[in-house]
Amino acid sequence: MRLRGRIEAVIDWATARGYRQSENPARWKGHIENLLPKRETLRAVKHHAALPYTEIARFVAALRHHDDAGARVLELAILTAARTNEVLQTPWREFDLPNRLWTTPAERMKKGRREHKVPLCDAAMAILDKQAAVRTNDYVFPGSYGAKHVGQNLLLQVLARLDRSDLTVHGFRSTFSVWVSEETGFDRNTREMALAHKIPNAVEAAYRRGDLFDKRRRLAEAWRATSAAPRSCASPLSGNRRDAPRPHRRGNLGAAEPLGRDDRGRPLSLLAAYPLVARDPRQMRRSRRAAAGANRRLNPSAGLTAGFEAESAQRENE
Repeated sequence: MRLRGRIEAVIDWATARGYRQSENPARWKGHIENLLPKRETLRAVKHHAALPYTEIARFVAALRHHDDAGARVLELAILTAARTNEVLQTPWREFDLPNRLWTTPAERMKKGRREHKVPLCDAAMAILDKQAAVRTNDYVFPGSYGAKHVGQNLLLQVLARLDRSDLTVHGFRSTFSVWVSEETGFDRNTREMALAHKIPNAVEAAYRRGDLFDKRRRLAEAWRATSAAPRSCASPLSGNRRDAPRPHRRGNLGAAEPLGRDDRGRPLSLLAAYPLVARDPRQMRRSRRAAAGANRRLNPSAGLTAGFEAESAQRENE
C-alpha cells in the first residue's frame, strides 16, 4: 500500500505538470479498492506486545532499580500513558511544574491533532525533579554526543536489560487502557481522552469541547497507585526475593524497624507491608524464626513459649 501511494503521488504530479491527461491508474478510491481484497482479510492485525496490567507494579519495581535516564523515560511514559516520541522529544517549555501540568502542542501530537494536556502525578513530578538537576539543554531527556534528546534505542536497551525484550514501549498504553476498563469505574471517554485518541464520530467530535481534565487527574493518581510499587521491594523480575529487606535486622533485633500502621493506627502485618516478599513461604518461615529469637532475647522467661509458638506455626505452614 505504501508503494502504491507513492506511485499515485508521482502520477498525480505528472498530471498536474501537464505530462499526462488521463485518470490516475494507481488511485485507490473508486478504482483499485474494487479490484483487490481488503488488507484485513489478507493478514491478521498485529498489535504491539503489551504487559498484563496485573504485572505492572512488579515491572515498575524492577525498573526503579535502574535509576538512569532510560529508566526514567520509560517510567514517565508508563505513568502518563503518552506516546513514545512525545516523551522522548519533550522540551522543558511544555511543563507547568507549579500546576503539575504537561501540555503537548498540536504539532507534536500524532497527525497534528489538537494539543493534549496531561496531569502529572507525584511519581512523574519526582522524575522531572531528578532530570532538572542534570539539565544540559532545552529537553527533559537530553541526548549524548551532540544529540538534542535521547532516542528510541535507549528504551529498547532498558527493556533488554530487564530481560523483557518481548515487550514494546507503546504496549504500555494498551496496559493502561485495559486496566482502566477492567479495574476502575472511569468511563470510556475519560480513558480515550487520557490516551489522546481521535474521536471516530465526526459529529461527536464537533460537540465535545471539554478535556475531562479533573477526571483525568484522579485517573492519573489511581494509575500511579497501581503502577508505582514500593521502592523497598527487591527486583521481582529476577525472582530473587532473598535480597529484599527483611522486617528485622540481624544483630539488632531489639531495635527492629517498624512495619508501619494502617489508617486506624493498627500495626501492619508482614503480608501488608511486604506484599511481594511475604508470599514466599521460605521468607515467612525465616521471619517467624527471627521474631521468635527477638522475643527470647528481649524476654528470656517467655523464650520457651515464643519458641514453641513459632515452631507450631512453622509446622502448620508446611
